[in-house]
This record gives sequence, C-alpha cells and structure tokens, in this order.
Amino acid sequence: MKLGTKISLWIIVVVFFTAIIIGIVAEKYSENVLTHTVLDEVGDKNSANAILLSTLLESQLEILGEIANRVRIRAMDLEVAKSAVANDVRRLGALDFAIATPSGESHYVVDDNVIQISDRSYFQRAIRGEANVETVFSRISSSPVTMFATPVWSDDNRNRAVGVLIARKDGIATLSNITNSLSSNMKTSFNYIIDKDGTILAHKDLSLVRTQYNPIKAAENDKSNASEAAMFKKVLIEKNGVTQYKNKNIEYIVAFAEIPGYPWILVSNAEKSEIITKLSGLRNTTIALIAVFCILGALVSFFVGKMITRPLLKCMAIIDKVAHGDTDVHITETSKDEIGHLYDEMRFMVKSIKLMYDDAIMLSNAAKAGNLEVRADISKHQGDFSKIIQGLNDTLGAVVTPMAESMVVITNLANKNLTSRIKGHYQGAFEDFKENINMAATNLEESMTQVEIAVDQISAASSEISSGAQTLAEATSEQAATLEEVSSSLEEINSLTGNNADNAKSGLKLADLAVHAVDEGNIAMEKMNKAMESILKSSLETGKIIKTIDEIAFQTNLLALNAAVEAAHAGDAGKGFAVVAEEVKNLAMRSADAAKNTNALIEESTRNSELGSSIVAQVTKSFLEMKEKFNKVKSIVNEISASSDEQAHGVNQISTGVHEMNRVTQQNAANAEESASAAEELNSQADDLRGMVNQYTISKRNITQASFSRSPNKAMKNKKPVYLPQPSKTISTPPQNIIPMDSIDDDDDFDDFK
Repeated sequence: MKLGTKISLWIIVVVFFTAIIIGIVAEKYSENVLTHTVLDEVGDKNSANAILLSTLLESQLEILGEIANRVRIRAMDLEVAKSAVANDVRRLGALDFAIATPSGESHYVVDDNVIQISDRSYFQRAIRGEANVETVFSRISSSPVTMFATPVWSDDNRNRAVGVLIARKDGIATLSNITNSLSSNMKTSFNYIIDKDGTILAHKDLSLVRTQYNPIKAAENDKSNASEAAMFKKVLIEKNGVTQYKNKNIEYIVAFAEIPGYPWILVSNAEKSEIITKLSGLRNTTIALIAVFCILGALVSFFVGKMITRPLLKCMAIIDKVAHGDTDVHITETSKDEIGHLYDEMRFMVKSIKLMYDDAIMLSNAAKAGNLEVRADISKHQGDFSKIIQGLNDTLGAVVTPMAESMVVITNLANKNLTSRIKGHYQGAFEDFKENINMAATNLEESMTQVEIAVDQISAASSEISSGAQTLAEATSEQAATLEEVSSSLEEINSLTGNNADNAKSGLKLADLAVHAVDEGNIAMEKMNKAMESILKSSLETGKIIKTIDEIAFQTNLLALNAAVEAAHAGDAGKGFAVVAEEVKNLAMRSADAAKNTNALIEESTRNSELGSSIVAQVTKSFLEMKEKFNKVKSIVNEISASSDEQAHGVNQISTGVHEMNRVTQQNAANAEESASAAEELNSQADDLRGMVNQYTISKRNITQASFSRSPNKAMKNKKPVYLPQPSKTISTPPQNIIPMDSIDDDDDFDDFK
C-alpha cells in the first residue's frame, strides 16, 4: 500500500476517531464544566444558606436576648422572671422557657421543673456571656431538644452575667423546618445539619433526627453505608467545599459549609442525574458535527496525502543516505511551510553530523600523533552532539591527566628520586594504574634501602673474611715451606733411585736392541745373499741383452753404409739423407762400444757377486754366535732392572704423597690469598655499590654503619706461595740418550762378550 493511501486512510481514521474523541471530550468537558458550574453554584448557594441559617439563629438569639435584658429578668427574682416570660413562650414557638441561676439550677416556666444543668455546655457558654444554640437530649422528655441560651446581664454595661435565659424548642422539627425552608437551585436538592461528630441534627427525614442517626457509626456495623460514612468524614475534615459520592447506585453532589458561629455544618445533597439530563441536547449536536467532520476529513485527507508524500519521499532518500554514513548530501529544496522547515532541519542535521565526524577524526589523528592536548570545540555543537564531543574531550582528559602525572613520577624515578608518588585521585583502571606505579616505586625504594643495609653488612663481613684469610695464608705458607724441604730430600732420593732404574733398563734395552740388531743383521745377510744371487742372474741376462745390442749396432752400421751409398747415387737430392745416414752410423758405432764396455763390467760384477755370497755366509754364522751371548747379558740386566723398579716404585709413592700434601697446601695458600683478595675486592665493590645507592633519594636512611677494630690488609702482600716441582718419573730417559747408537765403532766386534 502506498504512503499516500496510508496517509489518506490514517487521516480518515484519525479524523473519525478525533471527531469521536472530540465529541466525547466535548461532552465530558461540557459535563465537567456544567458539573463544576453546578457544584460551584450549589456550593455558593449552600454557603449562603449557612450564613442565612446562622442569621436566623442569631435573630432568635437576639430576640431571646432582648427578653433577657428586661429589668424584671435582670433582678433574677425567679417568680417575677417566670411571669415576665410566660407570654413569650408561645410567641417564640418554644416548648418552655427556663431561668438558670449562676450555679446551674434551671427553673422552667411551663413545667415548673427545677433541673441542674451546670454540666451542659450551652449553660457554661451562656454564663460566660456567649449566646448559643445547642441540640441535646432532654433529661425530662429523653428526646432531642434545641436549647437557645443567652446570658442575663446585671446591668446595661454587661459586666457580669447573673443568670441564663433558656428557650427550649422541639429538637426534631425546629432546625429541620429551618433547613427545609432554605431555597435551592436544583429540584432534587435537600438540606440537613450535622454536628462535629457527624450526627444529623436537622433533616427532611425527621426519623433520622429523632434517632440521632450518625452514618460514621452506622458504617461500623453496616458496610453498605461505607460510602456515605466516607463522605461524612470528608465533610467533617474539610468543613467547607463540594464533593461527590455514590450510595445505592445513585450519584450525589454534596455541598457543605460550616455555619458561622456554630459547631454545625450545613449539607446540601442533590442527585447528579439532574445535571446529565441537561446534556442530551448537546450530545445530539455533537454527533451531527462528528458526521460532517468525518466527511470533510475524508475529502481533505486525499489532497493532504498527495501534498505530504512528495516532499517526504525526497526527505526519505536524503535520510537513507545519511543513515548509511553518506554525509555528502546537498539539499537544495526550499519551502515556506513545515516541509521547508524539515529541509532546513535536515540540512542542519547533516551539517552537525559532519562537523561531529570531522572533530572525532581530528581527535583521533591527534591522539595517534601523540598530541594528547588537542581538544574539540564543543561550542560548535548543540544538544547531544555537544555531549558526545564533550565526552570525547573528557575521555582524553581522563587519560591524559593520570598519564601526565605518571610521566612525572617515572621521570623522577629515572633521575634516581625514589620518593616521588602519584597523588591524584582516579577511578577504575586509572586508580589501579596509579596504585601499581606507586607500589613499584615503593618496592624499588624499599629494595634500595635493603640494598644499602646489605652493602654495609657485606662490607663488614668481607673485612672479617679478609682478616681470617690473611691469618690462614700465613699459616699455610709456613706449612708449605716445611713440605718444600721434605719434598726436596725425597726428590734427591727419587732422582738417585730413578737413575739406577734408568741405567738398568737402559742396559736391558741395549741388550734387546743388540739381539734385535743381530736378528736384523742375519735377516739382512740372507736378503743380501738372495740379492747377490739375483744380481748374478741379472748379470747373465744383461750379458745376453748386451750381445743382442751389439748385433743390432752391427746391423745398423751396415744399414748406414748402404744408406750412404744410396745417398751418393742420388746426388744433390740425397745430401740430407747422407748426413742422417752418417749420424746413424756414428750412433751404431758408439752403441757397439758401449755394449762391449758394459759386458766387461757385468762380467766383473758377476765375479764380485760370487765372492760376496761367500762372505755373507760367514757373517751370518758370526751373528748367530752374537745373539746367544746377548741373551745371557739380557737375563742379568733384567734382574737388576726389576730390583731397581721396586725400589723406585716405593720412593715414587712416598714422593707422590708428599707432593699431594704440598699441592693441597699450595692450593690452600692460593685459596686463602684468593679469599683475602676477593674479600678486599668485595669490600671495594661494596663501597662502590654504597656510592651508587647514595645517588638515589629515598624517604629515610636508618642504616647502621658497621665499625671495625682494624682495617683489612691484603693477605700475603709480600709473599708468594711456593710451588714444588713435580717428581721425575723413574723411567723416562731413552737409551739412546745414555749410550747413543752412533757412538758404536764399526770395528767393535763385541769381543768382551765372548
């Protein structure tokens, strides 16, 4: 369904319901206006009636006062007074007259009764000089009576009341007749009087007066009278006004007014339906107007719908762009009606949104660049937009303030001032941030204080350690000197024993080497013999080859001669070939000469080889005899070496033990020196650390400085620990260093071992 159709339908519906509502409201308004008008009139009329009623009562009291002012009454001669008022009883419509003495003794004229009334309020008020009217239960007839009482003055100056003149009237009809005579502007209206307790004193229904009916008390037993009782309570409380209530399905309008000069309230009741009947004509007129209004509304709605939908569609398109974040909107439409105002407001809205967007981007870029002091100008915004920008400014402020104070504290901490704290009051995470930084600064300050205390303690301890290490180093140095002497003596013994063992083992090794040399010489002789045989065999083979070379040289010489002959035949063309042939001939001749010389040498070598083989056989026999002699020497030297080894092993164990003691002692001395040096270094570092700590500013310094009886000295300042040499091994000298093999002469034939 199109918007225009919807608007037309809605206008028709709105017009219809508006007309109905207007009609209903008009009717209700008219009813309320009429009701209030009637209520005001009833209230005003009731107030006037209350004044009139008071005036009527006052007039009767004035008449009674005139009677009381008679001379014969003033004399308070009771018999004379009775006769003086006897004719006035009927004239005033009273049941009886009474003259009361100041003591409260009441003397009635007609009944001739004497009754004590000093406890009656109407008497007490009258004897005090106040004329009044009161309805009470008669002590004579036990029925309601209305008592009119006025003081009897002693003179015209009214200085003193000498008695009270009382007119007793019918309590049921007297006030009721007066209230019934009061006029009213409503047909259903009737008047009645209630006292301060809510008891009905005058009513058109005399039975209610006779029974002294009180709705408030009646409602305590009969809940059906609750609404009337509530109305009576309201009347007693407010005393003057107008109200409404519903009793037995009948709605009443109630006007009430306090009767001036009397403790009574005049109440006027009227049925509300009397007002409704006056509205029937107005209701019919309203229905007719509603019908006409609906027809006109239907016609107008069609044209209005067309007029509204066109600009609304344009506005919807603009709003759709803005809703999707497109603020680049240009609104050119203008009009002098509400649509034009809508265009203006939309232009202003787009401008405000774009301005807010620009400020938000500006704040964001400034924050990214670290420029946290930039703020947006909220005066350029209005309403909630200004609150949004103010919120952004406040958010930045809430972030910047604790950050700035935190930077101050951190800068102070960086400058070694550990007493700085964040003192601002913040909320949420900023308060936690503040507490964490303050706690970190406090912990750092406390730690630095503990470090300062620990530095002095370390300094004191290091001094004690240095002193003890010095003493230990001196004692260890003396022990090392003693071990040095012992170790030196053992070293000499170990050296002698080692030399004996070395010499014995050197001899054993020489014997082993001699046997080994003999074996190798024997093997070498065998190899030499085989080599001689091979040389002899090779010489024979070489002789055969030399013969072959000689034959080749002979043949080559023949070929060279033939080549020379052919070259001569060739003439000039064969000259180069003749030269080559000559050279080949020369080579062949030299080869033949060399072959002859070589053959002679080979024959000589063959003869020498045969001689060498015989000599090798003799040398081999000599080597076998030498090996047998050396084995005997080896057995003797082996026994000497074993004894020397055992002696050297025992001395070496003693020397090792002493050396280990010396090493431990030296290590102790070194450790003592290192401990003293370390303690002194530790003391120096503690002083440096104290100087570093003193650079920091802390809240208080309660550090007790340690004191010493002596200053620490550097241990073993002029002494160095003695390091003894390691004991030499008993078997460490090679035999060739004792008896070099190169010193044995070639002519030595070992005759001493034969």
